[in-house]
Amino acid sequence: MREDGLFKWFWRALGWTIPAVVALLLTGILPLVPEFTEKVFSRGISHFLTTTLGKLVSLAPVSLTEYSIFVLLGAFVLVFLIVLFKTVWRTLRREEQPESHPLRILRVFGWIVSFLVLFHTCVAGANYHRLPAEELCGLQVRQTLLNEELYDVCVALADGASTERKALEEDDEGRALLCGEIGETLDRAGEGYVPLAAEYPFLEHNVTRVKPVTHLSHKWSQVAGMSGVYFSLFMEPNINVDLPEIELPFAAEHEMAHLRGIAKEDEANFFGALACFSHPSPDYRYSGYLQAYLYCANALYDVDLELWAKAEKHLSKGVLRDLKAQNDYWDSIDGGTADIPGGQALRYQSVEDSSSSYTRVVQLLCAYYDGGNRPFDALKAE
Repeated sequence: MREDGLFKWFWRALGWTIPAVVALLLTGILPLVPEFTEKVFSRGISHFLTTTLGKLVSLAPVSLTEYSIFVLLGAFVLVFLIVLFKTVWRTLRREEQPESHPLRILRVFGWIVSFLVLFHTCVAGANYHRLPAEELCGLQVRQTLLNEELYDVCVALADGASTERKALEEDDEGRALLCGEIGETLDRAGEGYVPLAAEYPFLEHNVTRVKPVTHLSHKWSQVAGMSGVYFSLFMEPNINVDLPEIELPFAAEHEMAHLRGIAKEDEANFFGALACFSHPSPDYRYSGYLQAYLYCANALYDVDLELWAKAEKHLSKGVLRDLKAQNDYWDSIDGGTADIPGGQALRYQSVEDSSSSYTRVVQLLCAYYDGGNRPFDALKAE
């Protein structure tokens, strides 16, 4: 076989795997060079793609992620019916089936999947290997915390939540309401990152809204306990609007963190909380304080029940009603949650219930508190 014939054979048989192989090599190499990953991918390729193509996707009035599920299912059925019709038609007419036809379809499918794998790696996958949050923010994270230190953070968060809730209206059952309609609230998600990006420029971005998922929202809750999803192929943050209202702002900022290159779930929770703290609207600030409190209170409960009970006394009656409503919602979804005395559910739906995941978020929040950063500096002074 001549060299050009061998190349053509290789290209036709295995050429479609090249993008996927490149993605696999990047996945193996990038963890070894986090500084390079940070500069070239997280602040370079990924940022460029999400601020250009991602910005265009954000202009669509509906969630492309949600509707793509229906489109893909419809396309699959349509292609299947077309292939089936052609096969039956040729069989009835006793025509020869082109031997290369199925292979061509498989090759085209292989090229598409392979390019999507590489695209995902450049847009989101590489961000798992960027510099850790503590280095990006200049925080001193400690592996072990004194119970009293954790208590101080819980008190600050509880006081913040109780204070912010005073500015919110309630429904007939005494639960806190958002400051506007759900769509309007999600459109304001980017406002929390504006002051935060002034402090941490790597969070700067031009996409400011999160898309609501409506048709599949309850299924997301039932099947996976998901608060939302960041679909990297569309570079689109989406939110499950079936959640209790007061969880929506924090969930929105969590997904916005993914769009800004924060891939790890625990770090997205941390930056999501900071974005809520910095938001000009009290419903966002309240949601951030409340969810951050749950993380830290859960950790405190595991090590010192007495201090946990003491910290809980800083929560207003309204906050406790909201926590009960949150607990009731997730109890109705999965048949039970990680209840603790007082009826609170110290869990957050988009994070696995693992001590390591909670500990990481708590460590970052405590380090941020120790550094005297906004808004904790103001809370300390109160």
